[in-house]
Order: sequence, then C-alpha cells, then structure tokens
Amino acid sequence: MKLKEFFYMPRTDRRSFMCLAVLLLVVAVGIMLMSCPSGSNDVAKTDKHDSIANTEQGAVSSFTPNADRRTDDNTTERKVETFFFDPNTADSLTFFRLGLQRWQVRNILRYRARGGVFQRKEDFGRVYGLTAGQYHRLAPYIRIAPEFRPAAELEEVQRRYYADGRQYRRYASEGDAHGRSESTGSSSHGGAGSAEAAAYDESRYGHKLSKGEHISINVSDTTALKRVPGIGSYFARQVVRLRERLGGIASTSQLLEIENFPKEALQYIHIDGSNVRRLNVNRLTLKLGIAAAASDDYFRANAQRIMATRETTTNALRQMGFSIPDSQANFLFITHPQVDGAKLYQACKDKGVLIRHFSTPALAPYNRVTIGSEEEMAAFLSVVEEILAEEGV
Repeated sequence: MKLKEFFYMPRTDRRSFMCLAVLLLVVAVGIMLMSCPSGSNDVAKTDKHDSIANTEQGAVSSFTPNADRRTDDNTTERKVETFFFDPNTADSLTFFRLGLQRWQVRNILRYRARGGVFQRKEDFGRVYGLTAGQYHRLAPYIRIAPEFRPAAELEEVQRRYYADGRQYRRYASEGDAHGRSESTGSSSHGGAGSAEAAAYDESRYGHKLSKGEHISINVSDTTALKRVPGIGSYFARQVVRLRERLGGIASTSQLLEIENFPKEALQYIHIDGSNVRRLNVNRLTLKLGIAAAASDDYFRANAQRIMATRETTTNALRQMGFSIPDSQANFLFITHPQVDGAKLYQACKDKGVLIRHFSTPALAPYNRVTIGSEEEMAAFLSVVEEILAEEGV
C-alpha cells in the first residue's frame, strides 16, 4: 500500500477537517487578543477601577450605622417645641417639632392608618415606645377635637338610654353644687370653670338615679345600668349577659337569678315588654306540658314503670354474663368480659338498635343503655342474645 493511499480522505471528510481547523484558529486568536489588551485600554481600565475604588472608599468612610437616624432623631441636635396639638390630625412634621423620634412618629401614623383614634389625652400615653417624660411634657398641650370623643358622651345619646334626662340637664345648666363637688372632688366655689368641669364629668360618667326615676332594663348598656344605685361594673355586665341569654328581661324577678343581686335596685328598673324576644310556643303543647307537670299521679306511675323495666332488663343482662353497676337513673352501664364495648355498640347499631359508647379509656369497656318501654327493651335483649350467639359466648 502506498503512503498516499494510507492518508487518503474523502472530499467530505477533508472539508470537515478544514472547517474544524479554521474554527480552532479563530478561537485561539480571540483568546490571545483578550489576554493581551492594548496599552491604552489598560490605562483606561485602570483609571476606571481607581475611580470606583475611591468612590466606594468615600462612601464607606462617610457612612456609619444609624447615622441618619441619630442625625435626624437626636433631640439634642434639633429644637424641641411645645404647642397645642391634636394627635388625631397632626402630621409627621408636627410630631418631629414636638421632639418625638422618627420611629415613634411611625407608630402613631400606623395606628391612625389602621383606624385607631385618640379619644382622650390618656390614650396618647399608650403609644408604643413613648416615655413617661415625653408624655408628661406633651399631655398639657393635647387637645382632642369633639368629633373624636366617644359618642357615649353626647347628650342625645345619654337621653336615648336614660329614661329621664331632666337631672342630667340640671347638672349641665344649673351646675348643682352637690353634683359639682362629687364629680370634681372640689368645693362648690370653683367658679365657671368648675361648673363646666362638673357638667362634663356628669355627661361622661352619669349620676345615680334618685327615687322615682327609672331606667329601661332592655335597652340600657352597662354605662347606663351603673347609674342604678347598688349596680356597679360587675352587676351591669351580668345583667347584659342575662338579657342576651334570655332574649330580654320580662320580669324583675329574673334579675334575682344573678347571685347576690341587690334587691334595692329593683325599684329603679322599668320593664319594656316591646323589647323582649318572644318564642313561638304551641298553646296546646304548652297546656299539655303544664297538665303533665301538675299531675303528680301520672309522674309517679311513669317513674314506677321505668324502675320496673330497668330492674327486669338488669336481671336479664346479668344472666347473659354482663356486669352492671346498680343504677338509680333511667339508664344502665353494661360491660361483658368476652365482648369489647365498641364491638357490641357497632353490632347493635348494625341491627338497628342504638346504644351509647364512650371512647374514654376508663369507660371504653362500657356501653350506656337508656331504659325505654317494655317492648323496646325486649327488642334490645333479643338483639343482644343474637350478638352473643354470633360471638360464640
């Protein structure tokens, strides 16, 4: 074989080899150009990196953690002012001027954004993070607009729930000396300012009812109920709960169901039947129930029948091998040493007889059987005999 024939390649293979060689050459040239850039590019690239490095170094040197917070929020570096303000409408700049920190201002604005309202100046003291010193410094300057105050303090609302508003109006207009001394804790010589404070406190907290005055028990809230002599916060809450549970108070005697309820408070209670939720009861059924309750002979005869059936059922089950504690009720607790309680329950259910099984570990071996009529108990005993026979007992 000649050497030429040994290295001979078809035309298609030669073309493929040439293409591969050209591709390798192009890749090699590209790598050389990238690894050996021109001098001018080196200078430009070096200058660029130096500029970036200098910028980053300057930024790092000028930045310290919380620098912005300390500069803006440090009250020693900014003038703190004191002036009247409403925390419900003040903006962030106002709070900054008052000396609050930026994060405290954010807490206030978030509280308002979620629907929170400062109804009294004491509410401002509950701002998260507010110190006692800040509150005592700002409290004298807090002014709550009337539209943000509780609606329960409005005179028309007071008259809605108080059956007689004459005494309340007397406090507000005449400034009764005794009322002023009780509500403000000062003497009756406090001047016009004391009279206004007395009228305000009475509208806020109300006063105790006098003899001859009444309050509607079915429409009054706890604030109104506390105006009744002898009723405080505890009994007011208990009255509202009893009213909601019964659907309304139909008689003052129902209030005596509340433990230790003051009887002297009943004279101030007015029952409004229109606000009582009535239940629809069939009159015939109601009369039959009353007659059954009044018939002592029927009750005793029915009790004797149940006891006789219970005794018969107990004896029959014990003869089948069941253990039964003595019962004085209308049901039996039964258990069998060879039949699981849950299995007996399911077998009775499959045959159309319902008994009650408990999953509690201590009661799991037992089933509860309610005493019915003689026919029902005879059917139950027949089903139990079948189940025991199927189990080979």
